[in-house]
Amino acid sequence: MMWSKQKSPRFEKEKPTNPIGPGYYDLPSVLHEQSVTIPGSDRFQEQPMPETPGPGSYAQGTKASKAKQCKENRPPSRDRNSKQIQSPKQVKGDFLQTKLEEEEHLRREAEGRLLQLTESARQTAAEYAQLRGEHFTLAQTQEKSKIVIADLQAALTAIEEKVPQLESQLVDAEAARAAAAQHKQEAESLRAEVPALRKQLEDSEAAHAAAAKQHAEEVQRLQGEVSQVPELKKQLAEMEAMRRAAAVQHECAEERLQTEVAQVSELQKQLQEAKASTDAIMAEQAEEISTLQATASKVPGLEKNLFDIEAALAAAREESSQVESLQAEVPGLRKQLEDSEAAHAAAAKQHAEEVQRLQGEVSQVSELQQQVKDMEAALEAAAKEQEQESCKSRAEASQVHELTKRLADLEAAGQKAAERHEQDLQKLREEASSSAIEHEGALASLQAEVSQVPLLKERLAEAEATITVQRQAELQAQAAEAELHKKLADAEAKCQSVELEANETEVTQLQEQLAAARAENSALMSDKDQLKKDLEKLKFAEINANMTKNAKERAEAQVRDLKMDLEQWRSKAQSFVRDEDKMKRQEEDVGRLEQEAKDLHQQNAQLLVTFQQFKTEWDLMRAENQSLQETLATYEMNLDRATDHNAQMMGHVNPKQKIRHMVNLKEENKELREQLKKAKQRITQLGGEGLLEALASFSHRGLGADQLSIPASACPDTPCQSVQGESRTPKRPSTPSRKMSPRRGSPEEEYQVWLADEDRRRQLQDRAVERVQTDFQHFIALIERAVLSGEMSGDSPNPAALLERLRSVVHPAMQGGRVASGTP
Repeated sequence: MMWSKQKSPRFEKEKPTNPIGPGYYDLPSVLHEQSVTIPGSDRFQEQPMPETPGPGSYAQGTKASKAKQCKENRPPSRDRNSKQIQSPKQVKGDFLQTKLEEEEHLRREAEGRLLQLTESARQTAAEYAQLRGEHFTLAQTQEKSKIVIADLQAALTAIEEKVPQLESQLVDAEAARAAAAQHKQEAESLRAEVPALRKQLEDSEAAHAAAAKQHAEEVQRLQGEVSQVPELKKQLAEMEAMRRAAAVQHECAEERLQTEVAQVSELQKQLQEAKASTDAIMAEQAEEISTLQATASKVPGLEKNLFDIEAALAAAREESSQVESLQAEVPGLRKQLEDSEAAHAAAAKQHAEEVQRLQGEVSQVSELQQQVKDMEAALEAAAKEQEQESCKSRAEASQVHELTKRLADLEAAGQKAAERHEQDLQKLREEASSSAIEHEGALASLQAEVSQVPLLKERLAEAEATITVQRQAELQAQAAEAELHKKLADAEAKCQSVELEANETEVTQLQEQLAAARAENSALMSDKDQLKKDLEKLKFAEINANMTKNAKERAEAQVRDLKMDLEQWRSKAQSFVRDEDKMKRQEEDVGRLEQEAKDLHQQNAQLLVTFQQFKTEWDLMRAENQSLQETLATYEMNLDRATDHNAQMMGHVNPKQKIRHMVNLKEENKELREQLKKAKQRITQLGGEGLLEALASFSHRGLGADQLSIPASACPDTPCQSVQGESRTPKRPSTPSRKMSPRRGSPEEEYQVWLADEDRRRQLQDRAVERVQTDFQHFIALIERAVLSGEMSGDSPNPAALLERLRSVVHPAMQGGRVASGTP
């Protein structure tokens, strides 16, 4: 034992304790500098060989035979000096053959591992690039989603900003509805005033009938006065003066009527001006309503207000129908008013005609009185002559009797004419009463009266002719009547006293009748004013009806605008719903992409662990290969020396024979290699496809064996080179290329959304297939590495457990080497 500084006692205290425990000792990895490295698995244990040889089984047998010959594995009872004597040629051939086989095996294994590592590195780089691309697409989708969220927030803020405006518009709509309610109340008030107007019209008609009745009574009284013509002799002048005064009063009344007509025309002008002003006010109100409607037309999405406005419109329509009915009644009332005015005018005209007729009758009475006076004078002369001629008294008495008869006849004719006048007046009264009910009949009666005027004139002409005849007869009877003058004077004195009293009473009655006529005229004027007021009210009601009609039309236009706005907001809400669905789909896609990123991260972690294991194994194998090459060089040198030595010992040296021997060995080695390659190729063809199809169920997505097609590799070099070929790559699941046509009647946007969903699903499926391919290649690499280290169970574990088991199967040899060599 050599002494060194490390063996000094002062260093023993600081030496760390062994974590493994007692009995631990370091074993050299090589016997000397040029010796072969012996792994721990070959050094301490013998592995059982399978019945069916697999890839690399020839090297395992060589290692096992070599391990049996090592000094660590020789039992103590074995005779170390006992050696099997072989011929030099056999020993040399076996040695060279084993070395060549080991070298070829190591070279092929190293090349396979190198290709496998390069392929895994390439796949890792491709997966990293794919991950970067997916990360970039995820970033783009996140940016797009942020932009969409910002747009939605901006739209939400815009809608929130529009809320106060909508509330103000709602207030305006409520104000408009209140105005409509006010119009409704006004229409109801007008509707309530219509019965009062009708009652006033009926009252005016009744007053007109009463006035006509009073007029008829006055005519009857006048006719009674006319019947008293013989009694009105002395008071005729007073009657004429009263007639003249009545004529003057009638003229004054006519002047008053003309002034009233002028006032009526002025009132009509004022009414027209008021109508124009009301029209201007209505135009202003219409402009205000149009402005209110313009503000109210901006109200979107308020269905409740729309329903309220529609109800108000229905009420307004009912009111408009009622107002239209009132408007339909207005022309009838106007016609009735005009008819009543025409009836009043006709009654006034009839009154004037009757006054004229009465004046004519009074003139006739005056003429008759003059005739009576003449007759009285003649009677006085006749009385004087009677005194002179008593003989002729009987004849004159008979003539007087005849004259009295004639006077009686004249009086009877006057009474008949008065009766005719009474009949005419009765007809006029009936026509006046019927004119209040049926104005057309009044006009017809007036036309009949006008047609009777020529008849009356003819009758007056006949009466004048009879009067002339009577005058002639009176002139003839003057002589006879002179005798009776005294008697008549006495009678006249008595009659005058009676007539004066009667005339006074009649004058008072006529004055009372005139006052009554004036009162009736004033009542008629008041009725006329009341009717004018009613006409103004009806005109105002017509204006209000027109206003309500215009407001109804504007409200209907407003309702149409509101419906259009409602449709627009509904389309916007549908677009928001579609955007929300799109956002949900994007969120789902983001979740799927995140899950895919996690899966890829786990897959990359698994690949990285496998790659690190393969790298460490590759480093160990490279160091072992280098040491084996050095050992081979030393063995070749030793072999050359031993061959020379054996040749010298055998007594001859033949270089040509040596060359031929080497050529034969090379040919044999070549034949053996070709046979070995054919056998390996056959084994791979028989067992490769079934093994890979069985492992297809371990994929993450559970693809079936019918979706994978893995033919045997065409390269006959090594089984490990089958990894780099594309024949081990499973086929991608076929994506259906047929595009579903959109439903008939569906919009183009839904079709575009459907296409986007199909593209997204196809991309997700492609990525899933790529991950499955990566996992499958990973499984193939690990299984090809561990096919000689362990046996697969019949069950189908999950992929993570399978990967861990495969690593645990692959890794023990490397861990044993590390423990034996002391490498960390």
